[in-house]
Formats: sequence, structure tokens, C-alpha cells
Amino acid sequence: MELLGCFWLLGGGRYLDGLGRFNARVALNCNVIDHSLCSKLSELEAIADSICRGHRSAALLDKCFGRPEEVCEKLSRFRNIQIVAVGTSIFIVNALRLRSLWPFVLQSIVFIDISSDLKYPVRCLEESSLKIKISDWVVEHILGNRSCLVKIDDEWNENLVAIAGALLEYPVVYHCTSNFSNSLSRVPLYVLKTPLFSFSVPLSIWQTSPLVKLAFKHVAIQFPSATYSEVIMDRVAV
Repeated sequence: MELLGCFWLLGGGRYLDGLGRFNARVALNCNVIDHSLCSKLSELEAIADSICRGHRSAALLDKCFGRPEEVCEKLSRFRNIQIVAVGTSIFIVNALRLRSLWPFVLQSIVFIDISSDLKYPVRCLEESSLKIKISDWVVEHILGNRSCLVKIDDEWNENLVAIAGALLEYPVVYHCTSNFSNSLSRVPLYVLKTPLFSFSVPLSIWQTSPLVKLAFKHVAIQFPSATYSEVIMDRVAV
């Protein structure tokens, strides 16, 4: 299983990564790090250093950095971090920060249902139940495991997209019950980009939800240089 829940592919478009650089695809809800401008090792260490300093609780790595065991070996000098592999997806996690802030982080997230059986994305109706499921999964697989390397061979789980967004501390997180399709294609998206990460929300929800606007406001206060844009995607892959 490969966790692609936050990669949004745009035919003929460009890739906006968590550092604001561009490449062949667009990734609006995931702080995957582009590695084209510096060596893989130095960039990997820079990511780990940022996580260790508590800038975020986690970062999702590009495959170019190697297998989980290789990443763990390269980052062995860093303390308070775990390498968490979920299928083929690799996270660097600040275990100490996540343990102390996890209840607050999860409670503050707004979840958007983008399941394919919906005509348009909507706020999750069972948000409380979803938060409990996500919390139980994170406690069982990550917070309850103090190993430097945590490998989770989880089969497709409809909550993994939301779990990834929660680990990355996005204030607005997508939830999708299908691994193959969703309701985001051709839906106008409102995108917020900061120096550390980027995320999106359907424009119609941003316009009508005071809670979502408040989440954006909090990020803007934290990152005064944050920028906003609107996009429409021809093809959205989850």
C-alpha cells in the first residue's frame, strides 16, 4: 500500500511542494520535500533538524531518500525522532512533540469528506467518530511504540489519508473512503502556501465555514508570509 492521499495530480500542471518549489506535479496537501536543489543527505538532515526543533510534529519524505532502514541509519544522530513507515510511505516524527500536543492537534482539525460517492466535498458528518478512530490508530502504532524505526504493514485503510494529514498537522484534512477515486476533480480549491507546507480546501467550504476560515487565520498568524491562490484540477489522484 502506498499512501498518496495528499498528492494531487494535475495534467499539464506543475508540482508545488512543501517548500514552495515547482516540478512535474502538484502536491497541495502534503509537505513532501523536493530534492532537486541540494544533496539528498543534506536535505534529509535539514528536514530532520526542523522536526527535532519542533517546527512540526512530522514530515512525509519523498522516495528518493531511500528505504526506511536507510533513512533511520542516516538520521541516527538525531534524538527524539522516529522513522515511521506505513507501507511505502515514510514519515519523520518528533515523538516527544507529538505525544505532548496530539490531543490538541487532533481536536483543532476540520475534516472534509471527499469520498467518490459524493457529488461535492462536504464537512465530515461523523467527525467525532473519525477523530476517535484516528487517535486510536496513532496511539496504537506510533505513540505506543518507542522504537526508532516503526514499520506498519497496514492494508488499505479508509482513514489513512486523514491520519497522514493529522500527523502533518494540517488544520484542514481530507478523508476519503476509496483508494481509487474522490469528488475533488474540477472542484475549485483554495490553497494556502507557507515556507514549510501547503494545503488546500474546496473553495465553497472555505467561503461558507467560519471554522475553516479561522483555521486559515491561525496559520496566517503563524506564517505572515503565507500566500493564497485558487486552482481547479482536471485530475485528482488519491
